[in-house]
Amino acid sequence: MNKAEQQISETIEVFEQVAAGYDNPSLRFFPFCGDRISMHLQLKRGQKVLDVATGTGAALVAAAQMVGPQGRVQAIDLAENMLDRAEHNLQMNGLSNADFHVMDATRLDF
Repeated sequence: MNKAEQQISETIEVFEQVAAGYDNPSLRFFPFCGDRISMHLQLKRGQKVLDVATGTGAALVAAAQMVGPQGRVQAIDLAENMLDRAEHNLQMNGLSNADFHVMDATRLDF
């Protein structure tokens, strides 16, 4: 394993470990940023969105709300536990218009 691969592996390990606590209410910063990002992108109903480094889904939820059931969000992250939290958060908001992929943004598999 080369140095870059080692760094990616270590990063994945960290985010796998912290995923469960990443939605702590004191970290309202993330949903706020997700809302602002989606607003600045001026997403419209029916659009398709790629959310890179989805984490627990702050931008994902905001984007899914904005594109509505006719739209779709593709959520990618290196850490499966983060994507599990993101899917849970999407469902808690009554949304289902997203797909989740464990994927490296430098090697998109679409």
